[in-house]
Amino acid sequence: LFQRFTNIYYDDLEEESLRIMCTTLLDGILQRFHPDCQLCCDVMARSILFIHLQYRAKYSTFLCPPQQVINLRTLKFLFSALAQAPPELYTSKPLLMSLLVFEVRRIYEDRLTNDKDVLTFQEILKLGMRKCIDEFDFSEDPTVMSTVHPADPSTGIISPKPAWASLTAFFQEKLQAHKLNSPSNAQLKNIVIFDKTIEQLVRIIRVLKSSDHF
Repeated sequence: LFQRFTNIYYDDLEEESLRIMCTTLLDGILQRFHPDCQLCCDVMARSILFIHLQYRAKYSTFLCPPQQVINLRTLKFLFSALAQAPPELYTSKPLLMSLLVFEVRRIYEDRLTNDKDVLTFQEILKLGMRKCIDEFDFSEDPTVMSTVHPADPSTGIISPKPAWASLTAFFQEKLQAHKLNSPSNAQLKNIVIFDKTIEQLVRIIRVLKSSDHF
């Protein structure tokens, strides 16, 4: 219904009206969201992705919904949803990476205590997620996204990509460097935030690696 409405009235909608529609829909989905139900997770992910793409296509920026609507736990389902999404919901690697980085920054950045750490945090996220997204193999078919190499035509065996551990190592290296550069007790809070953020991102990658969608 939302898609049909926006297709009909898309050109006539003002930004505030579209923003209200988007956030209202997300809030409605969230109220009925059951985290243990794969169907709920897929619906949430597809809706988030579709709404962001609709909003960005018109205003060249991402929608910023209420903080509770999107969190790191639901971000991983964006990737799963892409594996089954119809062509009109397909997005490019740069856009998907930008959306993920945007959401992580939106959730965590305001918890940092100084500008220097905010900039460091942003750079780590950008580099790390670029490394993460490069692990994905986007098929010619816009409805398929895989984290495995194509099957060997002679055997039919699909070989998994080998470099997942490199992302974990990358974040651990950056975290250690941040600790060395921020030894004071006053910045302990920021180190904890870095640590938890890296832990969340690595967990997302592990879920993706084991997902039945890929």
